[in-house]
Amino acid sequence: MLRELDEVLPERRLDFSDIQETDNRVVATGRLRTRGRGSGAVTESLFGWVADFKDGKATRIQTYLDPEEALEAAAVSE
Repeated sequence: MLRELDEVLPERRLDFSDIQETDNRVVATGRLRTRGRGSGAVTESLFGWVADFKDGKATRIQTYLDPEEALEAAAVSE
């Protein structure tokens, strides 16, 4: 999947504006910026990630296109 993504979106940048963590969960929100290989078109969108950890290893990572949904899913208040 990542190879295919590299073919169409070789330029990707994640800018985290907020990272919150507990003992077993990390919630990160920010912006994703991409540039298409063929068109050169630039896109920018908000995103959120919720990652659960056990014994120092990620056991689940969920991605959201709405940072508020990520915060709600993780039950984190701003």
